[in-house]
Amino acid sequence: AFFINLYNMLTIDAMCQNGVPPDGSARLHRWTTASYRIGGHVFSLNDIENGVLRGNKKSAVPGTKITFRKKDPKAAFVVPLDRRIHFALNCGALSCPPVRTYTAAYVDDELTQSSKDYLAKYLRVLPEQKKVKLTRLALWFATDFGAGDRDILNNVKPFAQDEALQALEGLLSSEDRLAVEHFPYSMEYNGTSEQEKAAEVENERVQFWEAE
Repeated sequence: AFFINLYNMLTIDAMCQNGVPPDGSARLHRWTTASYRIGGHVFSLNDIENGVLRGNKKSAVPGTKITFRKKDPKAAFVVPLDRRIHFALNCGALSCPPVRTYTAAYVDDELTQSSKDYLAKYLRVLPEQKKVKLTRLALWFATDFGAGDRDILNNVKPFAQDEALQALEGLLSSEDRLAVEHFPYSMEYNGTSEQEKAAEVENERVQFWEAE
């Protein structure tokens, strides 16, 4: 819970301090440079996500290496991978999961609920077409979700609900070939721009004077 909250807080803090990264290159730079000092160690966004929370794996960016080397003292903070973190971490993009507060006492239930809420939007089962549309996170972090499409779908099934769950169970019970597609992932900023803030202030001012 601590490192999930820390990651999301650092993302917001970096946006407030330095603005929105204008492109992919700037986002990658932010991801490796935005950091907090915790217990004498400097943790970047990359360190937290791929080092600590993903069990010290390579990032989704091609050509990268594992985050912490063998003798890196930060390796002591690595925890076993829990794929539900992908439905809790927010990098500031529009398609990211919403920011929530996670607690040590109830983190398991909280992660399960976040997973269900996110997949309610980014999981669509089309039985007639034998097709499933899934969040692109399951493509980028495929090794975290399973070995192959069926394994991945079985691993997200516990978070499917209602009609989607029934349809997914039906498809997975069949030996027919399944098609898996992925939703687009919007990297647009998910906050409020300065122009939008100014418009909101102006609208409130107008409403105030009209009320008078």
